[in-house]
Amino acid sequence: GSTGTIYFVTAEKTSTTTMVYRLHAVDITNGNERSSSPYNSPQPITIPADAGGGFNEEYEQQRAALVLANGYVYVGFGGFCDTSPAGGAYHGYLFAYSASNLATAPYVFNTTPGATSGAGGGLWQSGEGPAIDSSGKLYVAVGNGLYDGTTLNDFGNSVVKLSSTLARVDWFTPSDYANMNTYYLDLGAGGPSLFPNPSTFGYNLVQGGKEGKVYTLSQSSLGGLASASTCLQTATPPCLQASIQCTSTSHAKGTVRQIVLWQNPNTTATMNMYIWGSGDGQAGVYNGGDELRIYQYTSGGSFTNSGLTWAPSGCSPS
Repeated sequence: GSTGTIYFVTAEKTSTTTMVYRLHAVDITNGNERSSSPYNSPQPITIPADAGGGFNEEYEQQRAALVLANGYVYVGFGGFCDTSPAGGAYHGYLFAYSASNLATAPYVFNTTPGATSGAGGGLWQSGEGPAIDSSGKLYVAVGNGLYDGTTLNDFGNSVVKLSSTLARVDWFTPSDYANMNTYYLDLGAGGPSLFPNPSTFGYNLVQGGKEGKVYTLSQSSLGGLASASTCLQTATPPCLQASIQCTSTSHAKGTVRQIVLWQNPNTTATMNMYIWGSGDGQAGVYNGGDELRIYQYTSGGSFTNSGLTWAPSGCSPS
């Protein structure tokens, strides 16, 4: 930011069973901790407990990118390969720390606070951070985990809209969330991507996941629990088929990871959607490789396959 400060998280294994995460604020001109940073001493920031048993560093992984916005540093956590402590659970967490004083108690959003076992719902998004709209609202995609909506406030396999202080505003959950959780078909395999130039294309976002689907959602009304969810869904919210294989099975086929939206300044009525996927099914055959596909979206409201595909040779990045 304008203060010349870099924020980052470090992880330290202090014993065979103890992991400590520390959020730092460092002056980029000299490498010194800012005066607001509490890490001149080795004491970690205390993270509040919740109905799900509290934050357990040993079973939480800080994977999503940090985001600096609204005067806060947003830090997301998921799990380590869905590993949970005996008799407990890992959860997805998003923390909002004051950028000017990291010692201030953070705001906290737990994706699955009502569950004490088997909760899940990690925020990993293939390393992407939360998306933030022009009003400062945040959008996160939750990985496989329990869903019961507002009953116990568990939102596994959902896109959740949050206020700047992490109060839940809205959400979207596919109707086949239970099957997705059973077979580890995370909706949150990648992060939400907001439409550019909303005056032309609308205040929308797209979200993909391990089912090989890409959902187009309205930022003003994400839709809650969907009443139907198929590969070629035409009802609101619409869904397009990002890969040939889209039947839910015991492993992902056509995982959608990062999505980038770009509007060509020379053709303002259309934009490109670049989908980076893995394990894409070509002609119904699972090949396990990575691939970049390009779709085009018009102001009329539909995506079409451009027919352009690029795949790397050799090993696939992860």
